Amino acid sequence: MCSPHATNLWVSRIVPVVIVAIDAYSIWVVVDRLCLRYLLKPGPSLFDLSGPLDQELELVPRRPKTAIAILAVYFPLMLLCFLTYFRILQSVITNPGFIPRRASNSHHEEGGPGLSSKGPEVARSGGLDRVAVLEGRVLPPPGLDRFYNKDVWVCDQEGLPIFCDTCNNWKPARTHHCSDFNRCVRRMDHFCPWVGGVVSETNMKYFLQFTCYGFLYTGFLFGIVIWAIVDRQRRIGTYDGNLIAFAVLSALFGFMTGGMFGHTLHQQLLNLTTIEFLGRGSRTEFLAVYIPTFSRETTQSRTITYPLPNSSTNYTPDATASELENGASAGVSRTFAIIQTKPDDNIWDVGALNNLKSVLGERIWGWFLPFGDPPCCRHDDPLCDFPLGRDFYTLLDEHHLGNLFPRRGGRRRKRKRRTSHHSRHSSREADR
Repeated sequence: MCSPHATNLWVSRIVPVVIVAIDAYSIWVVVDRLCLRYLLKPGPSLFDLSGPLDQELELVPRRPKTAIAILAVYFPLMLLCFLTYFRILQSVITNPGFIPRRASNSHHEEGGPGLSSKGPEVARSGGLDRVAVLEGRVLPPPGLDRFYNKDVWVCDQEGLPIFCDTCNNWKPARTHHCSDFNRCVRRMDHFCPWVGGVVSETNMKYFLQFTCYGFLYTGFLFGIVIWAIVDRQRRIGTYDGNLIAFAVLSALFGFMTGGMFGHTLHQQLLNLTTIEFLGRGSRTEFLAVYIPTFSRETTQSRTITYPLPNSSTNYTPDATASELENGASAGVSRTFAIIQTKPDDNIWDVGALNNLKSVLGERIWGWFLPFGDPPCCRHDDPLCDFPLGRDFYTLLDEHHLGNLFPRRGGRRRKRKRRTSHHSRHSSREADR
């Protein structure tokens, strides 16, 4: 018996073929049955010929302007749906957002090319011994430097990055293990058989566009088909079974795409994936926040220092993120405070407009065209893999770490406006 995951994979391969077949059927119904045979060249096939043909044809006049108007809207909408769907399929096949999977024998010492016979053992697959890694008795799997070279990253309660025992690798922020593909996926939203795979950071832009255009496309189709059914029944008292069948299909797909678009848009305005949205209000995360020397004595949070014991030597203390970005990453010591978010915190929310821009792009016209990679795929900010919002800075204030990072986003502008208003008020008082 096939497992549910194997069934999902087979369905995800079949459904795109079904969608293409339905699109081909829609072309035949709209272009041939509706526009050509009913609006442009109504012929004897429309009637039961109970009366004179000339009188019957007078009931259904030629309406070329109506046919042209329908086709002028139909083909652009169909093209946009096709392009966005093609980009999703292309991303699913070529760049689904998987993080690398490491073999059990691929670990090596993080600070050098190999291990000495007298050195500590290297971590193996089958479960990471976190205590041994923290104490330096077991070398961590490679890749830790990609985390502690940032100022903020998601960790466990001990200060280690989240580790996937299946992929045998560290999980970056907002990464989820997909059980259907058995791979970790960056900013995974959900597994969707309708698009043939995983909706993640690499194709969320196209998925949002596709559901939007799909809703407009199917809504338009449903409207014109219902109009044609009613018009035909009123004029000649007969029905076209293809039009009725297509009305049912367009209503079904319109309901599905409209629901997906509304739900996805709402989540993107909050900068949440479906997985994060479902766990909102009950899930907390631990964050590792870089603290310089002058703040270490005042913090009341637990701390951890990288590199870990026995993983590197001859390091330089207190390197800043900009120094790390400019190439000073080899052998650097950095200390992080470990803080925990609250269940209702959304540290990724940087405002509705900026949240949408992170998925659709900075330029508004690019929101409607399926070109260009989403900005959320870039993780080159030395602060964090993703922009941090107001809840993060509130969390820093609660842990007496609010002076460590400059405020970003709308809060600083609001303060500036309040200061300017206060200055104008003071000036008026002085003039009096």
